[in-house]
Amino acid sequence: MNPLTRCLKVACATAGLLPGQTTSQRVVDPPVRGFRVWPSTPPPDCPFPQSKDLTGILFTSVHSDYRCGDTFYPSWAADGNLYSPWTDGKTDGVSASSGGEGAVTGNAVLLGDNPLRLTIRNTSAPQPASPLPYRGRYPCGSLVHDGVWYYGTYCLGPYGMVQHDGFTWNWPVLGPMPGFRISTDFGRTWTPSPLSPGKPLFPEPAEYLGPVKMGCPHFVDFGRNMQHSPDGKAYLVGTGATADDPRPRYANLSWITGDQIYLARVSPSPATINDLSRYEFFAGRGPDGGTQAVEVGGAPKTVTWVRFTVTAVKAGSPNVGLTEMAMFE
Repeated sequence: MNPLTRCLKVACATAGLLPGQTTSQRVVDPPVRGFRVWPSTPPPDCPFPQSKDLTGILFTSVHSDYRCGDTFYPSWAADGNLYSPWTDGKTDGVSASSGGEGAVTGNAVLLGDNPLRLTIRNTSAPQPASPLPYRGRYPCGSLVHDGVWYYGTYCLGPYGMVQHDGFTWNWPVLGPMPGFRISTDFGRTWTPSPLSPGKPLFPEPAEYLGPVKMGCPHFVDFGRNMQHSPDGKAYLVGTGATADDPRPRYANLSWITGDQIYLARVSPSPATINDLSRYEFFAGRGPDGGTQAVEVGGAPKTVTWVRFTVTAVKAGSPNVGLTEMAMFE
């Protein structure tokens, strides 16, 4: 049983249901106490209809504090284990920090079926990841597929704590994405990314601390070994901003408050994951209602709403059949 299934059963039991019980209640019905439903109040001018599948987010209050590093992004591998990056703390007796010239990023495996009683072990020592000329280099998209672990990092600046307008901002500017390091033995040994902050996977930014589109990209979770991918491809969601933002604000390019959303996909392999020419980028809907692609430097915008942008189709681009993801439903 994977940890997510176990977690749903825990929530079900908390709500007074038995796992597998046939009832008019849904598995995500609130427990009697200790829960919180995240409020969702989109403005009337939201151009996207309410999702029929993702109807809300409920926090059950069931949790476990493993007292380890943060920035965990688990990927469910074919062997049944979860593999994840981590940094900024101590995990399994080893420390790592992603700030400064000596930045490193950790790698761990999460063992067990009960999310409240997992065993977390490092697969190898944290790996060096220089951010220069930026000041931070943190884990982002991480995927284990067919026994290969693709581990992405991204840069941040100008500093971890920046004072602005009476507030302290944490890493207010996203930087370039220096590709993926690769492991073919579940993280015991690594092949470094052939790319760097000065030669990133996506050709951005145009200048130091300039805007990016595919900032801090993360993989869409398609389950164990990507078994639910609609086309066998890995999808990445990035956030960013543009230089000509019509409503500019401070930190519109931070690691957690980027103003725009971008979607890309690639057929993952050691030969393709660090090759920009193998990526396709979601570019909105064409005249026939199908989805279309454009390269990362293509013409911007068909939809702009609440500072979240979907990039536009380049004139003459073929319909490559990108699958619409839930984020646009």
